[in-house]
Amino acid sequence: MGVLLPSDMCSITQVDEFLGLTPGNSDESKLLTLINGLSDYLEQLCSRQFGVQYISELRNGTGQHVMYVLNPPVQKGFAVHYLGSLLQMALTDNDSGVIWDSESVSLRGGSSKGLFASRFPEGRQNVRLEYLSGWALPNQTTNDWQSAHAYYPRATIKPTSNNAGGFIYEYQARRYGGSASSASSRPQFNQTAGSVTADSGVAWTNLGVTTMPDVLPLMFQEACAEIVATRYRQQSRWADVSSGVGPERVSYFMGDMSASTKAAVGIMTNVNPVLT
Repeated sequence: MGVLLPSDMCSITQVDEFLGLTPGNSDESKLLTLINGLSDYLEQLCSRQFGVQYISELRNGTGQHVMYVLNPPVQKGFAVHYLGSLLQMALTDNDSGVIWDSESVSLRGGSSKGLFASRFPEGRQNVRLEYLSGWALPNQTTNDWQSAHAYYPRATIKPTSNNAGGFIYEYQARRYGGSASSASSRPQFNQTAGSVTADSGVAWTNLGVTTMPDVLPLMFQEACAEIVATRYRQQSRWADVSSGVGPERVSYFMGDMSASTKAAVGIMTNVNPVLT
C-alpha cells in the first residue's frame, strides 16, 4: 500500500486533479505507490537527487578559477576547504576569496594573494565543497519534531525547542529502507550546518537554513503527475508488444489483459509494475 513520502516529486492532490478524481478516492493507495516509484525512477534516470540536501563533496583540484558542483542548484554555499584548511569567503564585491553561484564556486584573488588565492590547486581529492543543494519537494514540511514518530527519508522538521538557531533539519537517508522512529524525548539539536543529531533511529542533518528553499519547479512536478496518471490508466487497458529484427510489430490490447500478460509487462516495467 502506498504512503505519502517526503521524497515524492509530486503530490496526490496534483495527480487527483490531473485525472479528475475526487480526493480520498478508493484508488489513492495505488496512486501513491505509483508516485513513490516514479519519483525514485526519475532520480535514477537523471542520476541526481532533486530534493533539498546538505552536500559535502571531496573533489580533485583542477588548477582553474572555477569548479562546478555535482548537484546544482546551490541554494547556499557554506565552506570550501583546501587540504582541510578553510578558505576565506569573499564577503563583498571588493574582497578576495570564495564566491558561490547557483552552479559553481570560484576564487577571486588580489594582487598580493598570489596564484593560490585565484585558482584551485591541482591535486587528488584536495578540495572539499560544502553547500545546500536542490529544492523543497511538494510533501516536505517544517513541522515541529514529534516523539516516537515514524519518519521517512528526506523528512524535514523545524524543532521549536532545543534549537536555538531555529534551523531546519532533514532525515537525509536515501528513500530505501522505509521509516525509522524518533526517540521518546527531544534531543538537543546540533547548531552547526551539516552536523548530525542522533535521534534513536533517525539521524537529523542541520541544513544550515531557517527557511526552506524554493519548491521544486512546477515542470518537474507536472511531469511526475502526468507519468503517474499514464501508468494508472494503463493498469488494465493496454500494453505494447514488439518482436523481430527490423520493422517492429506492435500489438495494442484495448481490453483487459490476461494475468500472464500483466505479469510479463510487470517484469519489463522500469517504473513500477502495472497495477492489478
